[in-house]
Amino acid sequence: IAVKPDAINACGKLSLRASASLMRFCKLIITNDAGPMHLAGAVGVPTLGIFGPTDPKRKAPDKWVWHEMNLDEAEGFAKYSPDAMNNINKVSVNEVLRAMKNFEE
Repeated sequence: IAVKPDAINACGKLSLRASASLMRFCKLIITNDAGPMHLAGAVGVPTLGIFGPTDPKRKAPDKWVWHEMNLDEAEGFAKYSPDAMNNINKVSVNEVLRAMKNFEE
């Protein structure tokens, strides 16, 4: 994704304010469930969230990629089993690419 001609990979290079400013010009933000996802939502940019052990139905942008899993009270206390932590690794590049096409429609 980062090698597309119009893609910008600014990971670790900008302050929060600069990130928000740059995001306003983006067609799409792809991020895991972290601060940049919420920042993109706050500035109104289409956002594709990639989730691991947390349930995106509670706090995700409009579109996300996630492998359904049985969650218990661990999510509330941010104590996940190794299997839950590994859930994000089950998301494939092809799934993300398919989800990106939903934004083009």
